[in-house]
Order: sequence, then structure tokens, then C-alpha cells
Amino acid sequence: MIRSFEQAKESLEATIFMVTHDSFAASFCDRVVILRDGVVWRTLEKGATDRTAFQDQLLDAIRDMGKE
Repeated sequence: MIRSFEQAKESLEATIFMVTHDSFAASFCDRVVILRDGVVWRTLEKGATDRTAFQDQLLDAIRDMGKE
């Protein structure tokens, strides 16, 4: 399913908005907005980072959120 989104994004030059609680699925995104209590808490940009490293960044951010 995620690969289908990626293919559509590339071929249609489209923006895809996805809501998930899954860091693995989120790691395929170019930008992730993390909400806490319905308010934007942090925004992460993938940039040139590979997917696995980006997932690690997401998990670190989630851990940080739990510390506050």
C-alpha cells in the first residue's frame, strides 16, 4: 500500500496526507508532523536521510515526547 502511495506521488506529482500512529509507515514520508494533545509538537523533515535513519529519528522524537 505504501509503495502505491509513493508511485502515485511520483507519477502524479501529488501531495499525499496520511494520518498514522505507525512509525514504520511514517518513515516513508518526506515530512512528519507530530501532534501532542491536538497541537503540533514537532515537525521532522526527511531530507537526504534514508528511511531507516528517519524512522530512528521518529522513534527518538516519540521518546522525547514522553519525557515532557
